[in-house]
Amino acid sequence: MKDKRKYIYFVIVLIVLGLIIYVVPSVTGLFETTETIESGTLQVSENNTCYFIRNEKIYTAASGGEIHFLVKEGEKVRKKTKIAQFNADGRSLGENEESEYADLQKSIKGLTVKTEIFRTGSSGVISFYIDENENAFTTSKMGKLKYEKVSQMDFDETKIKRTSTYEGEPLYKLVDDSKWYFVFWTAAENIARYEKGNKLALVVDEGEIEATITDVTEDGDKWRITASSNYYYKDLPRYICKDALIISSRDSGLIIDNEYMTTRKGKPGVMVRQKTGDYEFVPVNVEASDGHQSVVSNDYFYDDKGKMIETVQIYDEILKDPGKGN
Repeated sequence: MKDKRKYIYFVIVLIVLGLIIYVVPSVTGLFETTETIESGTLQVSENNTCYFIRNEKIYTAASGGEIHFLVKEGEKVRKKTKIAQFNADGRSLGENEESEYADLQKSIKGLTVKTEIFRTGSSGVISFYIDENENAFTTSKMGKLKYEKVSQMDFDETKIKRTSTYEGEPLYKLVDDSKWYFVFWTAAENIARYEKGNKLALVVDEGEIEATITDVTEDGDKWRITASSNYYYKDLPRYICKDALIISSRDSGLIIDNEYMTTRKGKPGVMVRQKTGDYEFVPVNVEASDGHQSVVSNDYFYDDKGKMIETVQIYDEILKDPGKGN
């Protein structure tokens, strides 16, 4: 009987040890108070609506006739490229007839050039779509754009590609993509991300477009950001208004959650676990932040006086709840 009891006790001890080995670490892990610093990439971006600004010419028919186009929508062409075959037949509108493009003709006033030879006057990108707001988004007027007005506009592209035309009607649009612009408005709390001369990336359907900020202007409770690019973008001449992702910065380095930071004498830093198990304040140099996470310098950085300051390293263990700073 005693041997049986000993065996039972032995089994119980084994079970308890198993619980200690396998269960306790898992439970205590729930109360873990530290985080290991790792490297990564921090991207600061916002989804926004962009408005394309471009130098363009809209070619109109010098006479009525049949037309057969030789290029496609969004095609990049050289100067003197032949755009269409045209057979002038003298057709004209009746006395009481009006062109189906009459409203468009009013909105593109000052942007048109008549063509008889159907060759481009310069290089650029071809489009067969026209928006009624075409005249408001030119390079000469972009500095006067106001959010209050632009946000109320309706944007709708009219397709003008067809097989016949009357005199004066629009036929195709040629956009100069050697330098074009886009404008967007951002909230005041985001303005620190944007500075004249800084680089931007615009992510649209076909990929990423690099651009440079050319102007930052306050507009009511928002800020108008203007940027320029020389990248080829197939839909540039077609649309005025486009939703996009705007990347203001992309930085690689050591990533730390902002909530893990504290201060000492107003200087930011983290509490790093030492070999003794104690925690010591280590200053950090924030290179970029999205408001939630920050990229910080690795190993060392130089302060405002040029003094080298030792800082965090990859895989340092930092306290998640460092307490209030001073």
